Amino acid sequence: MTQPPQSTQPPYGQPGPCPQGGQAPPGGYPQSFAHYPAAPQAQHEPPPPKKRTGLWLGLSAWAVSVATFLVTGLLAPGFLLDDNGKVDAGDGPAAAVTERIAQGFADKDPAALNELVCAGSEPEVGGFTREAVFVESFQLRGPVRESGDTATATADVVLEAEGQQTKGAMRIELANEPGGWCWKHAEEL
Repeated sequence: MTQPPQSTQPPYGQPGPCPQGGQAPPGGYPQSFAHYPAAPQAQHEPPPPKKRTGLWLGLSAWAVSVATFLVTGLLAPGFLLDDNGKVDAGDGPAAAVTERIAQGFADKDPAALNELVCAGSEPEVGGFTREAVFVESFQLRGPVRESGDTATATADVVLEAEGQQTKGAMRIELANEPGGWCWKHAEEL
């Protein structure tokens, strides 16, 4: 019986013969890899923490602006009103008619208010114009909201009759008719 030929290479995973009396060449690699430098040891350091300077600056600026608004609102609560203490009704012809209504109530002038009433709306709005003589305060809550041929505004009203004061609110509706904007409807809120 014949034996298979014997290989001179060691089996896989077994160390092979080393030159120079069993010592590994310098660098710890077999002779064929000796001309390559030894691999550096990898050091695993955590990445540096992300800086959040921009985030903190933004949050600080926001906090300062909110605090300023709140302090100003407490110390000077009317700072959002115009110089004479009235809320600006806005721009445009509907706002101009609303300003004239507010002025008519401030002047306690039913005749001036009746001039602003739309034709056919006298029965509905007339009760409000007649009470103009009792109005102590008429303060718009905000600008006129216009939508197509209609516009609305809301006001706080204080009436005084026979020494009795009554506080309330009213909603005014304007209409854009062929002659221009006029006072079409009013209701207590």
